[in-house]
Amino acid sequence: MRPPYLAGPVAFGSNFYGRTLLVAQLLDRRQTCVHLVGNRRSGKTSVLHRVEEQTEAVSLFVNLQRTGRRAVELGAELARQLADAQQRFPVLEQVKREPLTDACAIIDSLASVAAQHKLTVLLLWDEGEKLLEMEPGDLECLRASLQDKPQLRTILAATQRLSRLMVKHAGNTSPFLHGFATVYLPLLSTAEAIELISQPNNDEGPVHVTEALAAQIVDLTGGQPYLIQLLCWRLFRPDGSLRPIESDDLIVDEALGSVFQTDYDGLSSAERAILIALAKQPAGPAELSQVLSIRLDLLRNHLYVLQQVGLISRTESTYQIANFFLQNWLETDRMQNSPNGARRYPPPEDKATLSKQLAEARNNLRLIEDRKAQYVLEVDVPLQLVKEERRLKDRIAELEQQVSAE
Repeated sequence: MRPPYLAGPVAFGSNFYGRTLLVAQLLDRRQTCVHLVGNRRSGKTSVLHRVEEQTEAVSLFVNLQRTGRRAVELGAELARQLADAQQRFPVLEQVKREPLTDACAIIDSLASVAAQHKLTVLLLWDEGEKLLEMEPGDLECLRASLQDKPQLRTILAATQRLSRLMVKHAGNTSPFLHGFATVYLPLLSTAEAIELISQPNNDEGPVHVTEALAAQIVDLTGGQPYLIQLLCWRLFRPDGSLRPIESDDLIVDEALGSVFQTDYDGLSSAERAILIALAKQPAGPAELSQVLSIRLDLLRNHLYVLQQVGLISRTESTYQIANFFLQNWLETDRMQNSPNGARRYPPPEDKATLSKQLAEARNNLRLIEDRKAQYVLEVDVPLQLVKEERRLKDRIAELEQQVSAE
């Protein structure tokens, strides 16, 4: 049996799992312009094609990577896509494509034809960051052509970086994304993640995986589909089953590290500091606000975005890094070199207080080690237990340093 997992390629048809509610939301015609936000390798392109498969509208998928800095290149790409789509939608023959250099004119003509035939046209634009390279004047024209046309819908897939930088291109008019509804690409639910792991739609039959192993995979990946498929690909055996996880299966290799680095580079300095702090130990908003010297209202905004894009998760009132792989990457590649990662606590009043805290931390660490000893294999130890052990060790080292300095 061949591995059915797609750690990178676009998932079409029966290879697409989960995100049913998201796709239904994107198919809703009441919202004409949508900015679909997701990190790199989060599945944005697969979602766009899923919408394309299920929509009743006249759909045009455009990869903006094929365009350049000027609208003329976008116009040429739109003309190519129209030509390719004519066989599926003969009505597109009526769209004026001259001059090919005018993307706005092509879009206006497309909207006019749709209105004449009482059709809805759905533009699915991928790699939206490419618009950041476009000239401000071209962006103004493009925004005017896309918006306020009920027969024309646009779903623009890009990272959060697009919304942060687009304001620089506002010119004398509203920023490009004004009027776009922001929809975040969610992580998979537990049920969706388990379905992706077991692959019930696979032509060669579902993958055999124990409930315990499936739950462990969900825990380690946090429901991130790319990480799920990457880990499952590593665990897959020719007999169509997944073997138990070993420590080498959890390595963050160069390719995965590059994905994390790209996401990290796209964050604001405050969001990077939050990730570094949470990689050291889970924390609530009040504690993070004090440690990082960020106003609580601003901090909550950052936490919301980081959670929506799947970099952190929330348990009651505490936030933590969303998956084991990102946690390891932050600890290995970022934490030691980041001044924002230095954990700062209010100085204790005296050495006796420090010594008491140190004794309590050491006792808690022994309790954690006793709980870990109950597991035969290291990979069976719950992720939260591993995180708590790391946090206590860091806290003990810090307290020991403070005690010796008194």
